[in-house]
Amino acid sequence: MIELILFLFGALVLLSILYFFSLAHKKKSATSSGQEQRKHPIKYKPQTQLFTATEKKFLSVLESIAGDELKIFGKVRVSDILTPAVNKFEKRSGWHWLFSQISQKHIDFVITDQNLNLLCAVELNDPSHQRKDRKTRDQFILEAFQSANVPLVMINTQHKYLEEHIAETIANKIVYPG
Repeated sequence: MIELILFLFGALVLLSILYFFSLAHKKKSATSSGQEQRKHPIKYKPQTQLFTATEKKFLSVLESIAGDELKIFGKVRVSDILTPAVNKFEKRSGWHWLFSQISQKHIDFVITDQNLNLLCAVELNDPSHQRKDRKTRDQFILEAFQSANVPLVMINTQHKYLEEHIAETIANKIVYPG
């Protein structure tokens, strides 16, 4: 009789353990497949414009300067331009921290050659860049680009841009590959 009770108790413990493992596996599978419960329905609307009026005005200047030789891309993530220069898999290398500092930041414009080789980045600074938080961000971005030897041109917004001046400023920063 005692043997039967011990057997049933052991079976109950084993079934309980299997049950909890199956629950944990289901939760992990749902989370990893993106099917976890959402607090809110997925509901978005499109932005009406990709660029502000100021950015569009400056983009037309860049496109005029670029002609057929260069390509201009807008609103590029910094992490698509730079990557941490440390071993991602080495413990305490700082890779994840370094990546987190650039992963949600964008540069206004990137200039490439026809083969999409990066030539330089261009940041258009409107009056908001005078705020303390923006100055801190701009300083970090400047240091990040310098550390990677990627030219970064910072242009203050203006009512009228002199194409020759902008072209010269950019040309003085670009380092052509090869």
